[in-house]
Amino acid sequence: MRQEKKYTFSITNLSEVKKSIQDSVNSISKSYEDRYVNSLYFDSFDSLNYEENLGGISNRSKARLRWYSKKPFLNVNKETDMYFEIKIKRNLFGSKLIHKFKFSNDTVLFDNYSIINYLRKILPLNFLPHIDHCSIMSLGVSYEREYFETYTKKLRLTIDKNIKFIRPNFFDVFNFKEIETYNLDYGVLELKFLKNMSNEVRNIILDCVSISSGRHSKYSVGINLINK
Repeated sequence: MRQEKKYTFSITNLSEVKKSIQDSVNSISKSYEDRYVNSLYFDSFDSLNYEENLGGISNRSKARLRWYSKKPFLNVNKETDMYFEIKIKRNLFGSKLIHKFKFSNDTVLFDNYSIINYLRKILPLNFLPHIDHCSIMSLGVSYEREYFETYTKKLRLTIDKNIKFIRPNFFDVFNFKEIETYNLDYGVLELKFLKNMSNEVRNIILDCVSISSGRHSKYSVGINLINK
């Protein structure tokens, strides 16, 4: 199980935030090349996942379909590595179930319901209790991510910028052309660490007046934006 600590900051202060990280965290360096993270989230018609997230329910889970690309919302085809993820939250700590697969050409053209039914057939059985209530793809999210870690690899940091949200197409799920996007004007910094490192991370002070610590959920923010 791991724990996350989140911060938000104005994009105009990105360089200041990076300097604060370098000054506050020992022996940290880039751990992976920058890339776009794309996700389609699943929920019920009555938005159960959204309501649990908004209410800060201690024991909850979220289901999402994820892929990576060099541009936001790059179209999916049979060559795309896909990751179906269940993000599980238990009080302050979290874990993930991940299943990697590829779509066939005809599956990529399926509508919302058909893709969900297809996923139910191919996913491992331990995923199914987390998606039994899911009936729609409720939100699309794409953002550019930078990856950092300490030399011990016990602490990871990610910086997310160029965060975009969409309302997924119902009949042509993976066609992102001419679809309206909703953009955030701030970035998100996450510290990710094992639960036995809580005291060490608590001592990290990011000396940057433009950064704010607190709960942040891209899913909740995105749902609010597309439903304004």
